[in-house]
Amino acid sequence: MSALIQEPAEFYSPFAEEHGHTLCGSVEPELRVKGDVELLTQALCNLIENAIRHSRPGAVQIGARRRARAVIVDLADPDPGIPPEFRDEVFQRFFRSRTTPGTGLGLSLVAAVARMHAAKVEFADDGDQFAVQISLPIFDGPQV
Repeated sequence: MSALIQEPAEFYSPFAEEHGHTLCGSVEPELRVKGDVELLTQALCNLIENAIRHSRPGAVQIGARRRARAVIVDLADPDPGIPPEFRDEVFQRFFRSRTTPGTGLGLSLVAAVARMHAAKVEFADDGDQFAVQISLPIFDGPQV
């Protein structure tokens, strides 16, 4: 999981810079979950793209750490975020809460991938920063 998070962050760095953002963060090494690498990567890419496209310029922070029996992946951007009244609806296909271009499929895909991996997706904001947190069960089995 650690490499899976770092690779898209590096890939999206030039795109982020074009939009006035920097991608930064902290990812613990050797984090492992059991899952589909391509789907998890796509979900993470959707979150990164959303943060870049829909927030004001600034630092987009990506983090991952182990907590209890889960790997916690955080993505925070410098924006007040999704209004509370839309937070349940944004996971529905084609739902759009903003006027910026897009299809309304990004977060519905994130939610579908999370369900497939027995993960939980939550939002948090403090008024200055908005965060999406995904909690994935840890995989302690043999490495393949």
